Amino acid sequence: MTGAWLALLFAAGEPAAPLAAQLDAAIAAPDTYDYAKLWTGFAERGDFESNTHYALFGQFANPFAPSDDECTAHAPAARSALDHVPVSLALHYVVAACGDESTAKAHAAILKGLVASQERPYTGRFPITAYRVFHRWDAEALIRSKGYEVHSVALQPMDDYSVAPLSFVVTTSDDPRQFEVYVDILDLPARILERDPNAHPLLRPALLIELADSGLIDPNRPLDTATRVVDAVIHLGAGDIDAERARRSILEVRNADRGAVAKMLELCALGELQYCQANDIDLLLDDAETGNPQALIMLSVLHAKGYLVAANGERALGFYKQLRERSDADYAAIHMAAKLSRLRIGNAANAAAGPLLAALVEDLVKAAPNFPPAHLALGWLSFLGAPGTDKMGTLVELAERAWRGGFLPAGLTQAAPWSGDPAQRERAIERLTEINSSVATATSRFLLGNNLRAEGRYDEAGPWIASAAGTGSPAAMLIYADEFFGDSDERAAMGRALLHTAFALKHLPALPALVDSYIHQPASSEEMLEVYNMLVAATETTDLAIFHLALGRAEIAGLGGKKQLRRGLKSVRHAQKRGSPTAFLYEYELIESGQLRASSWRKRVKLLDGALDFGAAPAIKATVGRILYSHRESTSTEQDRGLRLMVEAEEGGQTYVLNDAAWSMCTERGDTQRGWLLARRALERRRDGTTLDTTAACAAVNGDFAAAIELQTAALQAQPDDPRLTDVRERFEKRLANYRAGNVEFGQTPTPGDSE
Repeated sequence: MTGAWLALLFAAGEPAAPLAAQLDAAIAAPDTYDYAKLWTGFAERGDFESNTHYALFGQFANPFAPSDDECTAHAPAARSALDHVPVSLALHYVVAACGDESTAKAHAAILKGLVASQERPYTGRFPITAYRVFHRWDAEALIRSKGYEVHSVALQPMDDYSVAPLSFVVTTSDDPRQFEVYVDILDLPARILERDPNAHPLLRPALLIELADSGLIDPNRPLDTATRVVDAVIHLGAGDIDAERARRSILEVRNADRGAVAKMLELCALGELQYCQANDIDLLLDDAETGNPQALIMLSVLHAKGYLVAANGERALGFYKQLRERSDADYAAIHMAAKLSRLRIGNAANAAAGPLLAALVEDLVKAAPNFPPAHLALGWLSFLGAPGTDKMGTLVELAERAWRGGFLPAGLTQAAPWSGDPAQRERAIERLTEINSSVATATSRFLLGNNLRAEGRYDEAGPWIASAAGTGSPAAMLIYADEFFGDSDERAAMGRALLHTAFALKHLPALPALVDSYIHQPASSEEMLEVYNMLVAATETTDLAIFHLALGRAEIAGLGGKKQLRRGLKSVRHAQKRGSPTAFLYEYELIESGQLRASSWRKRVKLLDGALDFGAAPAIKATVGRILYSHRESTSTEQDRGLRLMVEAEEGGQTYVLNDAAWSMCTERGDTQRGWLLARRALERRRDGTTLDTTAACAAVNGDFAAAIELQTAALQAQPDDPRLTDVRERFEKRLANYRAGNVEFGQTPTPGDSE
């Protein structure tokens, strides 16, 4: 086992005791051993060698019931594997099942501790509060350890790429009703990519293939059942696979995964695809006969919606009642509400849905006192106008009840509006940090990272944005892709792969970002022409301002072959008419850079006014404000207006607007007098390492080295003690040495907020 892994297992600074000794300590006090900490460290770091050790399961006909011969042959290897994967439920199972008297009891205690440490409120009753294990064998081990009989196993397509949630349709020995238990699997390839994101573009299909080829499955054989279904559904949703091919894949494995057809029909019912057929209802009825909860839910929803079948409220309610009879009652209500909410079936306009909604609201009201997720479900039904929910409270109010009851994912409902309010942003960060400590998803990771970025805490935000990109957030992919450009062509290709993925996930700004990447870092003419053609098609299909502007930029840059300034400018002005403030700023940039014939300052100000007319967003105010304040042709009135706009931008949530303008004026533009005044204004608003560093620079270029030394010393003292910021500290120290020597040398321009 590597030293890095041992350091995670044991207390920092302590000698790395032998693993056996640590396990002995756990055995001696199984009720007090910190299994949760042990598990957290393992899940966060992963282990490059673990797949090799999990592969030994392929040597057993049934690793959970090994024969005597198998134990003799392979149990020593299983015990050895525990040195590499010490928190594996499945490995402990095998060792204990092989009758090792000296360790079986201890392993049982460890297993009990591990299961207990992973349990969260309402475990197994809602997908996002699932058990969490490292490998698929461990998922099965956990299910068996709870005494469940498994009837069906499915891999769920969700928005979090680094987990592959398995749903087990199970019963217990004393209750014949079926219900689903979810187990999130922290897939090794996903964790490796997350730890070293520069090694590969984080694309879902690649992770699925890695999941199928994880040492348990012969790489020469087809994908296993669960992976085939989720792969087909994901590709169908993205629209990048032949529908008939996907249908065949789903139908071929239907006997093993009775929820597969339900997943396919849900995509069709959402209106995203048109490949489902009327006789698919017959398949769904057959699946429902087995008691599969997903099939029963989808039959109820389809009859309420009137999709593929005639709308029939009585049948919709009947299938819901069957679901409650054959499944956990709370599970039935929560999941039915989730499906109705996703399909936007909530108000009385659809008469067929009325009886189902009335029964569902009644059941959720009964469940809510003891089952907090029911509050959130009621919130969504209230948001959609379901009858009987108008006096229960708003979505936010009901979500807060669920949050206070211990259902952490419900906290996202309030965290989102807080994120848009600078005064509430610290509250959002605090809440998102708590959520991500237990139930991190792509959305919660992105929200936390984006809030930290908005506060200028870029070093803290970076890992969260990278993680969100790797776990399926297209908005995070857009931000994270910037890290790949400006270096090698190989890295640029990775960044562009992320942008392609984000656009495939229907995040429209990804395509303009892809175009910009080629403008700033060209590739082969064939590659650029392909993207240009994509942009032309998207513009013709949607007629959106962001695409018109991107098309204009592409034409002016010559992505389609020959540079076309006049045609490109026409596209830019088309975007202006459709309300794009950025299009006005782009035309202004063309004039300032000399690509368009210079016009009077008054006409250029009109372009800036046009941007403000359509976009009072803080980012637009910040840009226009910097131009008006610092431009050589600005009047004093315009300069005052520019300062007001920058202040408004900061008050609206933009960080370091005044500071960045001051840095540029002092170190690049030579406007040191006004830059010094602006730096002091920025320092009054926010005193930290960044603003102190900028003010020191302005003092130095004004010749006041005594003030520069004092301010730069304060900037160093304000630096957080964080090893990630070592380069920032070194840069500050170098500047301090220069000021002491009477030199003005700044080196690398600071990243806004790089001292955070």
